[in-house]
Amino acid sequence: ARGQRDAANEVFARLSASKDPDTRAQGRLGQAEAARVGGEREGGRRIFREVASTAEDPSWRGAALEELAEMATEDGRADEVMESWRAILGVVPPGNPAAVSARLALAGALEDAGQINEAERTCASAAAAAVGDDRGAAAVACAELTERHHPPAEARRAWQQLLSRAGADPDAGADAALGVARTSMSLSDPSTAVTATRAGLEVAKRPELRIPLLAAAASARRATGDAGGAAEAESELDRIATSAHEAAARHYGEQSH
Repeated sequence: ARGQRDAANEVFARLSASKDPDTRAQGRLGQAEAARVGGEREGGRRIFREVASTAEDPSWRGAALEELAEMATEDGRADEVMESWRAILGVVPPGNPAAVSARLALAGALEDAGQINEAERTCASAAAAAVGDDRGAAAVACAELTERHHPPAEARRAWQQLLSRAGADPDAGADAALGVARTSMSLSDPSTAVTATRAGLEVAKRPELRIPLLAAAASARRATGDAGGAAEAESELDRIATSAHEAAARHYGEQSH
């Protein structure tokens, strides 16, 4: 292992000595990561900061700042976490996937720091700037944030809005349907939960999406007195779980926590 580390460090040193700015940045990032893994965290942090401030390409600066944010998270340095994610937003264009990820990560850091209003504004900015698949994922993150910090009725409205906008996006649609079902059950409204799970199942075809929806549907139908509907959902759930072991294990593992 020591020999492999030495060999890697030699490669990184050669890259760092290159006249090409991209190659040089890649080498310095490698040296920083090697220092970090090798227990020289401050040395790694120093090199990451160097790349973040001197690299010509914004993507290398963003990569270094992301590593700094991760290290700060590991070390419990909340202010540095937020500082790093904010710095990334000054480096990459707003619609860039890295910017969306940075905003969501910043929202999480703000939430951890108890700054809920600012976390919600940051999350909303991420969702507004996101495009493609990132848009649905960002919207789900914002609805989850709302559910954690607001009454069930308000959280349900957020999930219902997302469900109405999800369209053919199976991941966002499934998450939104589960959110509506979950908050509806909290509000003693299983009929709305049944309707939501039905909508989610219409677009969710993958086992990992259908399993939690079927479980929620069974509970909601049973709560409405529809024993036959509950049994039907449970029967399909059993069939899928028999063939999709990993998805089933993941779902039941999450339910046990």
